[in-house]
Amino acid sequence: MVRVRDAAELQVYVDRVNQPAKAPVVMNHVPTTEEILGLQLQEAGISYTPQYHFNPSNQNQRVDFGILRPDDLAGKPFLLIEVDGNGTKGHTGAHRSVKGYEADRERDFEMLMLGFTVLRVTTRQVMRGRAIIWIQELVKKAGA
Repeated sequence: MVRVRDAAELQVYVDRVNQPAKAPVVMNHVPTTEEILGLQLQEAGISYTPQYHFNPSNQNQRVDFGILRPDDLAGKPFLLIEVDGNGTKGHTGAHRSVKGYEADRERDFEMLMLGFTVLRVTTRQVMRGRAIIWIQELVKKAGA
């Protein structure tokens, strides 16, 4: 039972009861691990190029992120980041098959031959915040 003192208080109560229910929050999009790492990079103030094409002779070869030096934002990235989805929901698991694993090692070799440092991280490392800590340390070292 609700006790009210006057008509005005009664009206406030009636209005509150008759308010339409708030619509439930519906996520139209579940962010990928790469999107989450991109947000972490932005929050950390780290400049990057998403889906960086690392091989000028083959535009099909790209990595998830090219990290730019703090003192050379117009230059080529000094660090390449590849997020290995490790078969989590929403990922195809391409990095987990023998063929995919071998292809990744071949790409790693190509990136090293082109003078890049390559950091591979897992979904779990991104979600737990380890990947962004490592990247921040590498950026700090590069800017020193």
